[in-house]
Amino acid sequence: MGTTFRSTSIGVLSLIAVSATASANDLVATRQGLMCVSPDALAKLTLPDGSSKTARPNPSPSDLALKRDGGCIDIKIGARISVTSARRNTSIATYVVNGRSQTYIVPNIDFQPVQAAASGTPTVDQYVTAPGGKTTYYIMTLPTRNSDGHPNMQIEAKYNNNSSSTVLLFNRSSPDPEKNLTNFSKLVLSPDSKTLYFQTEAWATSSAIHSIDVATKRVSFVAPGGIACVVLGGEYQGDLVVEQHRYYVQGGSYDSLWLFSPSGKEIGPVSQDTAIPKDCATLGR
Repeated sequence: MGTTFRSTSIGVLSLIAVSATASANDLVATRQGLMCVSPDALAKLTLPDGSSKTARPNPSPSDLALKRDGGCIDIKIGARISVTSARRNTSIATYVVNGRSQTYIVPNIDFQPVQAAASGTPTVDQYVTAPGGKTTYYIMTLPTRNSDGHPNMQIEAKYNNNSSSTVLLFNRSSPDPEKNLTNFSKLVLSPDSKTLYFQTEAWATSSAIHSIDVATKRVSFVAPGGIACVVLGGEYQGDLVVEQHRYYVQGGSYDSLWLFSPSGKEIGPVSQDTAIPKDCATLGR
């Protein structure tokens, strides 16, 4: 008898639930997080998106101690586990470490059925490094597919000082173009390195621009269109130059550049065409 999976929501988590006994190597990791010997440690260290508190910059000594004492290890994308007991939001599974089979409590949100995972490894589509080189942000395509049949993608941060990483956003689809978070592209960092901007699939004639607060992982819709650049200095430092497809009242359409604030407020036109101005980095009067 096969294993049946369904999506369910529990509190603020969107989890994968297992409703039947699993077979060997039937789950594969699609996101990074922790799996632990202690269920208490797993519950305390796992964040709502499935990532771990210890993967954040400067984790607290108490969290690091709980990770150690709870027998927790980092989940590597592509790792396969064998489920022996399935629950709604966690499973008991075996995982081979240094040639030995170990038993862990795993968060289902970080795994999916191995049958749905294509062979291969995650690939880097784009990356941007913050000034100083301490953090690099990546758009990754995973060797798995979502319910629409398209490759799963995620945006993650890697902290170069200790080689740890955390997932900031995992793709999720929606019929609302402003809320659809699939097919990530055009990753750009704000001048203060506190905000990431990126594009997603949206309307037939336009992408959608979103932002991520890198400290809180909060995702916000900014504006329709494509990112031309983020203004790095001058009067409009931190604002976005956006390429948009617009329509004339009397019919017909045109493409031009517009200036938007980080919150999505339209400031005004930049250019009547889509050629990025040479002074974009220091846009102003």
